Amino acid sequence: MDPRCSLRMTKGALKSMFFLLMPIYLAIEFVIMRTMEGEIKPQFSAYLDKIRERAKKSRVHSRHQMIGLMIADILGDPSHKSLYIKMARDENSEKMLYIAKTIAENVRIKNKGAYFMKMWHLSDSSSTKPYLKTNKISMEVVTIKNTNSKILKHRVTDFDFSKYSREQIKDIIDTMRKIMKAHDGVGLSANQIGLNWRMFVAEYNNKFYAVFNPKIIKYSQKICVLEEGCLSIPDAMLAVPRFESITLESQDKNGKAKQFKVRGILARIFQHEIDHLNGKLITDYSTER
Repeated sequence: MDPRCSLRMTKGALKSMFFLLMPIYLAIEFVIMRTMEGEIKPQFSAYLDKIRERAKKSRVHSRHQMIGLMIADILGDPSHKSLYIKMARDENSEKMLYIAKTIAENVRIKNKGAYFMKMWHLSDSSSTKPYLKTNKISMEVVTIKNTNSKILKHRVTDFDFSKYSREQIKDIIDTMRKIMKAHDGVGLSANQIGLNWRMFVAEYNNKFYAVFNPKIIKYSQKICVLEEGCLSIPDAMLAVPRFESITLESQDKNGKAKQFKVRGILARIFQHEIDHLNGKLITDYSTER
């Protein structure tokens, strides 16, 4: 048989198979999306047309940048626009936009940005790990009742700045701050959202802190006992002894060494979060008595 004839037959068979399987694929995609978010009214083609038109006119933004910016706009989450642009570049950007539009139309979902991340993780079509290549971030706080609560009970590893870009570090800080605020917290350690990193965020008196690789090098003699709660132990309030002031060695978000002294409530918050990074919970203090 002439090889060229065989090649033509092979191409013809592949084309037939493509046109046969494509409707099945599209039907499965539609069922998945309906299952994910109930009744969908996407009006999706209008969004894609709008993106294509804006991409043609703009000399600044590429197509994936336009989609990332539109996702941030749809979800009302402009603070994470750089993350959405990166995800749109690396993943199925049109499907991302489809999911974002679906979530935006559901008035019952309050934190649409966080919900989008959760749905994107759960989507079978997504191989993405949006924040960092080696870590999946949870948008929910790990509690002692979760199956992955083991991460709360051992010392986490030091944060290695050489593995991550400044943009990635900024994204994780911004996201942790958002999660902390969503749960009405004043501090949040990385292992409380499933990350094996020695870092935490805190906010007190309208001042925000992102602390990497903290180490307490000096304690005050005075100890105060006050009741504390913990996002990882819902509804618990326990009396915990803390040093009145501490001196801390750490690194900032750029990896620069930093030493500072904190006292009072802020010192208590920092000690609470450092306890988390060492695998210690407030319930451990009651067992020590």
